[in-house]
Amino acid sequence: MSSSRGGSPGPMRPDWSFRWEAPPGAGERQIVAVVYAGDAVIDRFHIKTRKVGATQEVDVSLVQLYPVVVDRRGRFVKGLELADFDVLDQGRPVEVQNFAERTSDSSLALLLDVSQSMEEKIGVVRTACARFVDQLGDRHATSLYAFNHGLQRLAPLERNPGAVKAAVAGLTAGGGTALYDALIQVFDDLKRISGRRAVVVFSDGRDERSLSSWDAVARAGRAGDVIIYAVGTQSNEDSRRSRDDLVSMAEETGGRAFFIKRAEDLRGVLADILLDLDAQYVLSYPPPEGPAGTRAVEVRTADGKYKVRCRQQYVYGGR
Repeated sequence: MSSSRGGSPGPMRPDWSFRWEAPPGAGERQIVAVVYAGDAVIDRFHIKTRKVGATQEVDVSLVQLYPVVVDRRGRFVKGLELADFDVLDQGRPVEVQNFAERTSDSSLALLLDVSQSMEEKIGVVRTACARFVDQLGDRHATSLYAFNHGLQRLAPLERNPGAVKAAVAGLTAGGGTALYDALIQVFDDLKRISGRRAVVVFSDGRDERSLSSWDAVARAGRAGDVIIYAVGTQSNEDSRRSRDDLVSMAEETGGRAFFIKRAEDLRGVLADILLDLDAQYVLSYPPPEGPAGTRAVEVRTADGKYKVRCRQQYVYGGR
């Protein structure tokens, strides 16, 4: 922040200023600056940048799917072969080009709520996440993010569990909660990465500071082809809508949503998420020709004996 007061009379100007560096390829953008004094909003400013001729395109050469198969008791089903799966794109069968029972090529972003409401729980979260990183080892490239009213990029995406654990150990709590904004920024970071991408997000409260809408989060998640594992605290009326939104996105992306009664339960949930990642099959196929847009996709077992959890749609650029 810097002061913008002048000594001569003139139009009223805000008592603050900010600088925004446009990323490469940025097109028309709506910038919203919000000024807080404590928990109160004391000023808000909107500006719209001009178009610079850039367009956003989604180039899908292969649709990548990572289905998880479970039996009626919820146990993972492994050992299936390509012939055991049917894949439907817009309701029509497609021929799978590549198949594997598991993949080691994965990128995982750990996104943790460090808002003020986490102050009494942050020690437990540090312990649970450190153990999770130990279990991940160097099998998955992992990055660490923390968010309150802003996003903190604490450890870059790499196979370096020591760096992630060191960043986890330094987590502290404070500030408000802007979950939606944080998710969109993490999706944006991951879209530059190839292969399987997943986000594990833990938050103990509803979003109260985001400038982005939930619809914007959903669009970014679909376009980014990211699997979402959402972990929240036990339900209450105040956070019901945020909880339902996270459940919807987790299911749509082929992930899962968990809700825990105590922060101490986080350790067990993170272990379950690791098992889920290790149980994913890999299927890919070239998308059928046709117009650009969001397309529905369904994966099921050929004999119908098992339940398949998988991404439900993708964004196609057209050709």
